[in-house]
Formats: sequence, structure tokens, C-alpha cells
Amino acid sequence: REIPIWRKQKDSTILAIQYLKTLSDAMPGVITMFIVDAKGIVIASDKPELVGTNVAQREYFQTVMRSPNPSTLYVSPPFMTSRGNFTMNLSRMASGPGSAFGGMVVAALDPEEFKAFLESVLYGRNMRASLIHGDGTAFLTVPDSKDLVGLDLRKPGSFFAQHIKSGQKASVLKGAINAAGGESMIALLTIQPKAINMDKPLVIAVGRDLRAIYATWYRNVFKNGAVLGIFTLFAILGMFFYQKRRRIFDNVSANQEAERRRAVEALRVSEERFRSLT
Repeated sequence: REIPIWRKQKDSTILAIQYLKTLSDAMPGVITMFIVDAKGIVIASDKPELVGTNVAQREYFQTVMRSPNPSTLYVSPPFMTSRGNFTMNLSRMASGPGSAFGGMVVAALDPEEFKAFLESVLYGRNMRASLIHGDGTAFLTVPDSKDLVGLDLRKPGSFFAQHIKSGQKASVLKGAINAAGGESMIALLTIQPKAINMDKPLVIAVGRDLRAIYATWYRNVFKNGAVLGIFTLFAILGMFFYQKRRRIFDNVSANQEAERRRAVEALRVSEERFRSLT
């Protein structure tokens, strides 16, 4: 909205640079902001050294030029800049005369700033969180992993591919993540708010090793099982000694009963003999 106003003023470049610098400084997640004309030339930036740079061959410029829409927020795949920064651009088309393509405004994201957000969800060891472009390129991951950053995750059967194929906003998947057979559980969330009309979504993936997830459960099962085993052992031993004492008691009672019966029988015999004599 500001570009048409700046174009009518003599010091338009100075005004644009000051405005972009104010915006960039106010947003820690942005490395730099710049304006590109319809030919792909950077005409204003919060980084003066970028002014005059030709970005016409960059994919993020070509994407907007091929499908210009002033209401769309274009999210470029992550890439390495000429300054050696791995970034991802958010762009909006700048309308020219007759609402034709007149260039674009670009904000380059700082992956370091987003790491703090991802790290905040890592509540335990053996966890990993990643921010992935909707086309499958990993933008950043925590803990840092050079093997994952910039990697294309669209491989058939991958967690990312399964999530995108499902069409669901959120997925929870489980399975092997490496050739060694290690298994993880991963939650994936697609971010594509309708209010800002993103051409490509972002995907947040948070995962943890299954062994770590179930470690506490296994410890509790072992502990409770051990306690139950000890109680069972004591119960068995108590029942064994009780039954042993019961058998001894029953034997003593049986012997006493047998002696009593023999005594009664002897007394009865004696009485009969006495009667017969008398």
C-alpha cells in the first residue's frame, strides 16, 4: 500500500529504506526486508548493500511473476542466499499500473529466531522438532542437525508424505525412522491460515523416540510388577506355612480323637466285662 505513495515522491528510496528498516527491526524473526521492481531489481532494502541486486532468476521472484495475486502471501521453499544465510522468504506482490505485476515486497525469515519456539515444546530427551516448507524442504530443526536442514522430506512413505497425503490438518504417526530400526512417534501440524491466503503451507513436526516415550511406563510396570511379585511370594510362603501348621494341627487332632475313641472303647469293654461278672 505504501509503494504507490513513495513512487510519487522524490525521496521515495530513502522513505522506503527507513520504513523497511523500522519493520525489520520490530520483527526479530526477519533477517531483512526488500522491495523488488517488475524487472527483478532490488530498489529498496533495510540492508543497503542489497540495493541494485538482480533477483529475477530466483525461484521466489519467478513464482510471483508467473501467478501474480496481490492477496496471496507467497511462501518460498528454503534456500541459501548469496550472503550465506539459509532462509525462507515471505512475499507479496506489488501492483503496478492497471493492477499489473509491479514487483514484490519480500521478508526473509531468520531460522535462529524460530528455534526458540521449537525448543519450547521439547519437554524431554530424545525429542526433535522441525519446521518444514509445504513442498517438503526442512527449514530448521532442533536440536540442530545439518543432515536434516534443507533435506527434501517428500520421499514416498515418509512421515511428511503420509501427513500431506492424508489431507488432515494434524496427524500422529508411528514407525521406523532409520535403517537401524529405531522407531519414533511424530505429531505433524499443517499451518495455513485462510485469513492470510498462503500459497504454500508450513508444517510443524515434533517427534520422540518410542523407547523414551515408554521408558517411564516400562519402569513403572517393572517396579509395580516387582512389588506385586514380592507380595505374591510372601502370600505363597504365608499360605505354605499356614497349610503346614494346619496339617500338623489336623494330625494332632486326629491322633487325639483316635486316642479318645480307643479310651472310650476300652472303657465300654471294661464295663461290659464287669456286668457279666456281676
